[in-house]
Amino acid sequence: MNLRSSGYDRITKRFGTPVISVAVALLLLTTAAVPRRAGAQDAAPEPASAPLARKQEMIRDRFSRLEERMFRLREKLLELEPENAARLGRALERGGELTLQERLDRIVELLDESSSMPEALDLQAKWLADADQLLAILLERDADNTLRDEELERLEQLKAKLDQLFEAQRALRNQTARSVLTARALDQLEQARRQLDAIQRQQESLDTDQNDDQQDDSPDAKHAGRQEQLSREAQHLAAQVHQLSEQLSQLQTDAPDPDQAQQAVADLAQSLRSAAQAMQRSAQQRREGARDQAEESVQQGRQELEQVREDLERLREILRKREAQPPSAQQQNDVAEQAQQLGNEMRGQGDQQQSNDGQQNTPQPPQPAPGSQQLDQAQDQMRGAAQRLEEQDPPGAVPPQDRALDLLEQARRALEEQLQQLRREERAETLRDLESRLRSMLTAQRAVNEATVELDGVGRENFKRAEELRLADLSAREAELSRQAATCVHILDEEGTTIAFPSIITQLVQDMQTVADRLAQAQVGALTQQIEAEIVETLEQLLEAVHQMQQQNEQPPQQPGPSSPSDQNPLLPASAELKLLRAGQLRVNRRTALIEESRQQGTESAQSLDQSLKDTANRQSELSEIARKMREREP
Repeated sequence: MNLRSSGYDRITKRFGTPVISVAVALLLLTTAAVPRRAGAQDAAPEPASAPLARKQEMIRDRFSRLEERMFRLREKLLELEPENAARLGRALERGGELTLQERLDRIVELLDESSSMPEALDLQAKWLADADQLLAILLERDADNTLRDEELERLEQLKAKLDQLFEAQRALRNQTARSVLTARALDQLEQARRQLDAIQRQQESLDTDQNDDQQDDSPDAKHAGRQEQLSREAQHLAAQVHQLSEQLSQLQTDAPDPDQAQQAVADLAQSLRSAAQAMQRSAQQRREGARDQAEESVQQGRQELEQVREDLERLREILRKREAQPPSAQQQNDVAEQAQQLGNEMRGQGDQQQSNDGQQNTPQPPQPAPGSQQLDQAQDQMRGAAQRLEEQDPPGAVPPQDRALDLLEQARRALEEQLQQLRREERAETLRDLESRLRSMLTAQRAVNEATVELDGVGRENFKRAEELRLADLSAREAELSRQAATCVHILDEEGTTIAFPSIITQLVQDMQTVADRLAQAQVGALTQQIEAEIVETLEQLLEAVHQMQQQNEQPPQQPGPSSPSDQNPLLPASAELKLLRAGQLRVNRRTALIEESRQQGTESAQSLDQSLKDTANRQSELSEIARKMREREP
């Protein structure tokens, strides 16, 4: 039956409103067992008082409660969620038109008469087919949700293209800047070489004059002053080389052996400083009349200047090997063309033109995406840069390329702001959905827990038909809660940003199913009650985590910057997930202690305890895996 095999899966993936999901889940529970039970009756006829008729009465009562709940829910949603209220109203109206409640009454009557079993089976099949109409109404997707999801997908695709465009433009800008900086650095090295030649010529002239005056016994004040002047010129040249080092640092990103040029510049500057220091010492020594020592200092200065020349030539060779041609004007125009095409897409013009070519009646084009205006301005700057490149003016192309990058970055931020807003809306809806589902499950679970305690007070040995039917009902209710919890797992798996949350709910599903099985076996003792209490505790902790994220989600967003899909904020903060993990470990500890206590007291069978211990061991392994994934996710 497609209602049972595929209907629930559609719920878990398509619901936007949790309260309606509860209605659908109850509807599925109401319809799931009827045909199978009727088939069993055909195979083995039973008297009119058989449990099958009573089970059908329970199903009828559930459907009646479902209609009442849907009606009350519709009244509450009229102001806050009018679209969902209207959906519930349509489902109620259609159910009345199909007389589903009255037909369930008729099926109960027929099941009380063995001779009417074929007619009951036929009426059940028709009822299921009509009930599927209600399911289809409840499964309708909210129009606003659909539009938002479509807009999110569109903006994410546009941002991916905008990121690619930004990288392409940045590559062109870097290539242009690299060619300009390299040419400029080579020019500066040529100027440094000419200054070095001048310093060496002056040093040679000074040495000649000093040799001619060797017989003069007066202090060498004149020569010392000229030597100091040469020292200052060498120091000035060293400062210029240092500035060159700062410029070359901009070439390091894409350069081969990035440290090679910087090391050559450092060696060149150090040689110049050493030469200047030697010249300064020579001047001071001449003032003091220590001519021999001054001559030694001069000789050292000459050697340092020769080393400067070698370092300068080595640096020049390095830069010549790195010298790159600027990009062509055609390359820049190609990127500008990409910007124009993307701008058309962001304004919805591309999609509109394509639709107009195919059909006459086309939907309205989407609203222009944020950043489209900046993209148009960036395109103009790209065209200007292309014009400069065509005029063989790479330095003139760099400023418009920089402005184009700034505008593209502004467009990225504007687009990311809109994406963040839509993601916040989506996250807020997911959290509201989870909160309502969890709260509904919590209320239902507490009722099951209270009933379990009452049955335990009666005593298993005193159970009669009424208690057995009540246990069957509790087991069915707990199994339905397990399916509702599985819905939450599907939602979180699709959301995909949390680790502990879906894993803890998966454990919740397992616990609920365990309780359903134990109730079906009339096991209402301490272990069952402990598991039920842990379910309530887990639901409360999950609700607390959801509330924490709702408060965080309501805070003003931070200024967006460059991002990628992996940068999306998780549904729950790490602190909340860590708290859930800790609580899960505490539950494992308590469960282990209770199993040992039950073993010592003999209140559970050995088979039941072994299975519980195995389940607890698996739970411990799951928590270990959650912790590992959380650790790997941390930067």
